[in-house]
Amino acid sequence: MKYAIKAALSLVLVYYIAFSQGWSNVMTAATTIIFIAVADSLGDSILKGMFRIIGTVTGAAIGMLLIALFPQERALYLISVSIIVTILLYLARAFRGDMIIFLLAAITPMTMFKNGAVDNVFLYGAGKTLMTVFGITVYTLVGVFLWPVNLKDTTRKQAGILTGLQHDFFLSRSGSAEELAKNREKILEQMEQLRHSVAKIGSSLASGLSSSQWQSVFADFTRINEILTVLTMHGEDMDGEKLDQETLSDCVNNYPQLVRETETLFTAVERSWQEPGTIPLPPEFKAEFDMEALNALAPLRRAALSSAIRRLASLHAVLRKLAGKLNALNSPAPTRFKDDNVKKQPRFLWLDIEDLKGALLSLLIFWCATLFWITANPPAGFFIVTMATGLSVITTFSPVKPSMMIVVYSISFIFAILAYIVVLPHLATGGQLAVFLFVYAFIGFYFIIPDLAALFLIGIIMLNITNEMYYVFDGFLNMLLAFYAFLLILLLFYYLPFSNKPEHLFLTLEKRFFALAGILIDYDRKKILEKTTAFDKITAGYARMHLLNTAGKMRLWATQIDGRFFRDLPQKELVQFSRDCESFARLLLILDRDEDRSPGNPLIRAHVEQFENTALRAFLKKEGGVLMDEESARTRKQQAMARIDQELERFFSRQGAGQYDRETILAYYENLSLRKNILAGFLTLHDRTAKLKLNLLQETRF
Repeated sequence: MKYAIKAALSLVLVYYIAFSQGWSNVMTAATTIIFIAVADSLGDSILKGMFRIIGTVTGAAIGMLLIALFPQERALYLISVSIIVTILLYLARAFRGDMIIFLLAAITPMTMFKNGAVDNVFLYGAGKTLMTVFGITVYTLVGVFLWPVNLKDTTRKQAGILTGLQHDFFLSRSGSAEELAKNREKILEQMEQLRHSVAKIGSSLASGLSSSQWQSVFADFTRINEILTVLTMHGEDMDGEKLDQETLSDCVNNYPQLVRETETLFTAVERSWQEPGTIPLPPEFKAEFDMEALNALAPLRRAALSSAIRRLASLHAVLRKLAGKLNALNSPAPTRFKDDNVKKQPRFLWLDIEDLKGALLSLLIFWCATLFWITANPPAGFFIVTMATGLSVITTFSPVKPSMMIVVYSISFIFAILAYIVVLPHLATGGQLAVFLFVYAFIGFYFIIPDLAALFLIGIIMLNITNEMYYVFDGFLNMLLAFYAFLLILLLFYYLPFSNKPEHLFLTLEKRFFALAGILIDYDRKKILEKTTAFDKITAGYARMHLLNTAGKMRLWATQIDGRFFRDLPQKELVQFSRDCESFARLLLILDRDEDRSPGNPLIRAHVEQFENTALRAFLKKEGGVLMDEESARTRKQQAMARIDQELERFFSRQGAGQYDRETILAYYENLSLRKNILAGFLTLHDRTAKLKLNLLQETRF
């Protein structure tokens, strides 16, 4: 309700101020507010408004520079604009923050093109730019001073909730797979909420942490999530045998102390986020292994147990570090701590294939709309090109469908006609006009989802409200025709040359996911054997960047597949398959990071030379990672574990494990257990893929 009131009030104010001052181009300011409001409904700040103004001014400078360079050369001007706009729209897609900044920079040069005219073109462009900046300024000021949503700092509260969820997850680490999956989802959602809160407030005095210090805290939370993810997989082996507390206590003399101190640290950290106080830090934990009892176990059980203890010890160490940071935060002295190993989250996701395809589609849409404008000379002129190209960001490789936009626009068309005929001619004062604009805008912002609200609210622009109002119904219909024109162009490029249908995208992403996983597995083997090349490092870096993002997009498109056409593929099963892919991706990324933390282990190298040749990579190369075998999942896992145990026994007898120190052996066990979990995750994916019959998605809907 507050959001709708603020956005509608901003729209009323730009009309009221512009009309009172006799300014033209008020529709430019109104359009700017509409698109900013529907793209960011969570609030604004002065800083964000400044960035948007900078984006607009940058786009205006580009537009004026091109006009100055090619005053009489329309073809060269359009070619230059198309290339620059394509690059800016690619940056908008790849940016992990407020894409409106790049969107404004891309749209502004196109709005300055006065249908190819050269008379007063600089004044025309300057007027458009000033009204765009005016719209941004009004919307930002209303957002900052009326019910500001970003002044209350809830970051400490959000961090406390996240710590509590992680604590609950730790306590339920031996629970059922369904319970663990639900808890893991809650933790990931809370992580995103905390990240969003930090991004909103920046370095606020209320939280007491700078942006770099928050990055350090996030690194600790992420590390805790990684450890908990692996720990829950030690609760049950692939053969179904539990790792019970008694077995852990028999093999590690101070195991109860480890669990007790870890739970105490979780409780203290959670409380300290809400009630500042000093947390007593226990000494660094060192596991006291009973090597005789440990060596009596089968190799895989031995690996799972020792790995679980080492992960618990790592969790204990991370909680100690986080508690130390909270002690620094809560002390009267200035807060000073820094984690030199923290890598900042990248602001751009470079070379994502869908982003590259989307940029290409924007270029094709620009030229298709331009050719339509040149040959047909439609009403609204180059405005069709601007709208089609700008809106291509939300219609290409996005759940927003142009067909649905046409439906919403048609509803807006009906409202606009009724308003144009029944309401507007009877308005006599500025107050009456303000009430009408407020009600129209409030309906759009409150009752329609943001992704589609712009098409409804664009009806206000079609009314062409000016200080001196002239009612020309055929001109109004011409504006409607112009909007249908660019929407039909967007609909055409929804299917050509790349299909945006959810089932097609899901299959494409599924194949890409397994290809990226194969690259990481190959790189892991080559890195241990010290056979990597520069090309291997580049491809592995790309896979590392996009693997988890690809699995996330798989889940998005799984929710968009229309079950009416694919009744034999339950949507819940597809979503669960996507979640399993995310879990598998996290395991591969943990393995990749673990190799960097403990390089040069001779046992791991010998293991890779003997076992990790190209078997799993060969599986991943098959269609979607599918293995054509009819064995049941449990039987296959039991046979695999028995075979691996036998091979490991022979491996240890040949290696002479007694010649290695305990730390080398335990690090190898930890690595071996993680590899076993990766194999188990892959077999789970295989089972789900075989049951799902994803090849059904290749069939036509008709």
